[in-house]
Amino acid sequence: MRPTNPLWTDALAPEPSAPHPAERRPFWTRPWVQGLVLFGLAFGIRAWSACAEDFPNLWDEQYHAAVAKSLLANPLEPRLLPNTGQPVDYRDWTANGIWLHKPPLFLWTLASSMAVWGTTVWGLRFPSVLLGALSALLVWRLGRRWGHPLAGWWGGLWLATGHFSATIAAGRIPTDHNDVHFAFWVGLGLWTAARYMDRRTYGRAAAVGAAVGAAVLTKWLPGLWAGGVLGLWALLEGHFRTSERGTTLRHLVLAVGVASAVAVPWNAFIRSAYPAEAGYEADYNARHLHEALEGHQEPLFFHFTSQVDLWGWTGTLLLLVGVGAALRQRSTRWMAVLGGILLVFGIYTYAATKMVAFTYALAVPLALIIGRGIQTVLRIQGGRTVRSVAVALVLLAALLDNGRPWETYAKSRVNTPMRVARQEYADYFREYEATHPGERPVFRNVPKHALPLAVFFTSGTVDLASVNAQPELRALPTEKRVLRNAR
Repeated sequence: MRPTNPLWTDALAPEPSAPHPAERRPFWTRPWVQGLVLFGLAFGIRAWSACAEDFPNLWDEQYHAAVAKSLLANPLEPRLLPNTGQPVDYRDWTANGIWLHKPPLFLWTLASSMAVWGTTVWGLRFPSVLLGALSALLVWRLGRRWGHPLAGWWGGLWLATGHFSATIAAGRIPTDHNDVHFAFWVGLGLWTAARYMDRRTYGRAAAVGAAVGAAVLTKWLPGLWAGGVLGLWALLEGHFRTSERGTTLRHLVLAVGVASAVAVPWNAFIRSAYPAEAGYEADYNARHLHEALEGHQEPLFFHFTSQVDLWGWTGTLLLLVGVGAALRQRSTRWMAVLGGILLVFGIYTYAATKMVAFTYALAVPLALIIGRGIQTVLRIQGGRTVRSVAVALVLLAALLDNGRPWETYAKSRVNTPMRVARQEYADYFREYEATHPGERPVFRNVPKHALPLAVFFTSGTVDLASVNAQPELRALPTEKRVLRNAR
């Protein structure tokens, strides 16, 4: 019997029984080897990108860094500026005290990493490197669970090698670690939902609730996505209309209860402990729908065209092919996933505030659909030579159009006035902390773009009255005119 090639067939699925020794597949086709290779590749690419520079980036990463560091001292008091009695505006998330601009789960994760690695850039970025690599594994495992191991493998590879994924894990794209962590929790929610679809038990329903609750505690209500997909699947399957509807409803109540137990306590706490800040941030979040906040006004179909930034031109075309393949299958699972994706794109299209990473929350299901597109393409008719050429072209596209390593390298270079200035300020504050241990200084004349760097790298704070609000292209002066008042 002529062996099949697992690169273009679904021969990656586990065998029900051991094959005859003469027909054993190569070692590298074993599932644990595939998973290890995929994880190692994803982790390595993200780690390389994360280690390319030694300072937190603009915009969001430096604020996430400073606030996460504050949680080491008090996990229930997320702070940007330490409490020194100076007046702050709680409505300015770039220079306030209590910082509730994002939910805390990803900040707690960053703080936990810093507790292990120290308050370093690597300690800040390690969780995104790890969770980004695990997200690629989720794509692969979902493909195997849903009977499309080839789609899972190629989709996981596409996510593992992507330029956008490597860059956002290093904090060079706004919303950075928040969206990387959010994509993981959303993907894990879909994974738990897929397990529930296979066998409906109370334990699996509770697992869905836990993952959904974690997603909500990372980025508010969009974290409900996996629960919505599971509910749509149950509706399409008719579980609310059959004699099993009682069990389905009990599972639903359990999942909602677990999700609420994870996400509600924090929201109740901040409403009580920080009412002004919590009320303002809730209103600010709602304003995203009808107001283009902070200049993020984009064309109507921005989130559709921006898929090229996320996946490359080839990936975007494969995404369309994969959608077509999923529609032709008419599986309730795929219909529920596609319905959930359409809903997210519809809401974000309607919303006035648009940012490129918003749809990255669906990185796991979108990568799986890209994998289905590749699976469809590789089913072309032809001999071994034709199919080998097709595989080679997909691998080339994954590297050149999706991976774009030269672009990741170029964006990591400290070769612009702003990045040179940030590196100099980071080096200065690090050096100051090393030579003045135990001090709690108040730095003066710090440019606003470097304010979080002072908080992250030292034990001090910044005198807001002396902050220079427009120094964006100004490097640190040779004489280091950053003055201090020792406390």
